[in-house]
Amino acid sequence: MCRAGARWVRENILEANPDLELAVYVVWEPMLGGRRAHAAQAAGLIADPRVAQFWNDEFIAGEYFKEALFGRTAWDIFFLYGNEARWEDEPEPLIRSGYTVYAERERLQEALADLVTP
Repeated sequence: MCRAGARWVRENILEANPDLELAVYVVWEPMLGGRRAHAAQAAGLIADPRVAQFWNDEFIAGEYFKEALFGRTAWDIFFLYGNEARWEDEPEPLIRSGYTVYAERERLQEALADLVTP
């Protein structure tokens, strides 16, 4: 996730909804010159107890989603799943995905609001 996307998620989803039961998984990969040494600084951009962050030097997540959904190396993307989602052969059911997080932020926020509004 790029800096702008990470800040936007932190401010507009996490901080704006402190009581929302939400699990966010962020996989950082060495795109655009990023290195493991940058991981701690990047993690601070979206620090929240509901966020689990991982560093992956080998592009495993990006390659998986390249093959599964995008047809090109995937990064700075989001996938939104509801409580009923399970990962058997692949995670499903997918509610919404988008690229880039920041460019698709309004769609992400709308889909999340639809998901949590009874």
